Amino acid sequence: MYYDIGANVGVYTCFAGQHADRVVAFEPHEGTATRLRENVDLNDIDVTVYQTAVADYEGTASLAHPRRSPQELGTGEFSVVPMDDATDVAEIPVTRVDTIVQQEDLPQPTVAKIDVEGAELQVLDGGEETLYSCRELFIEVHTDHVDVDEVISRLTDAGFDVTTLKERGNTEFLWATTPGAESSPQ
Repeated sequence: MYYDIGANVGVYTCFAGQHADRVVAFEPHEGTATRLRENVDLNDIDVTVYQTAVADYEGTASLAHPRRSPQELGTGEFSVVPMDDATDVAEIPVTRVDTIVQQEDLPQPTVAKIDVEGAELQVLDGGEETLYSCRELFIEVHTDHVDVDEVISRLTDAGFDVTTLKERGNTEFLWATTPGAESSPQ
């Protein structure tokens, strides 16, 4: 079972869907979620798509997009985190991973990817029961919004071994594994 939190148009969702028994994807932007569903259908994979942001609370939030970046589908820069020089795109629903897993009676993921443009800690806080039970977490940490050391500390406190796979600009790509996890993304 694979969870894709911040699925965008579904590149990782579709790849994982070729290998996992089931995929659950979260994408809050309406147009991007529509494209995600189209890509899932084109690839004929079993994916449940939730058109919601994921954080540490239930409610709504303004989805923002930085003015410096194009708003085309797939750019992946929509965020619920307040940003300087950003445009609010839409008011969107927000849920906790733990809440939706309980309400929808979803299976626990084995692997999850988190790419939420600065809301990484909020996602972890709203998914402690669900996400901390994963064998592996892949997290794209946007260091202009969140302290990567705080994310690493949160994960190591939860029992994960954390490796930085790559650094690119204001982004660090983390791989968190439970001791004994056998796969390797390298």
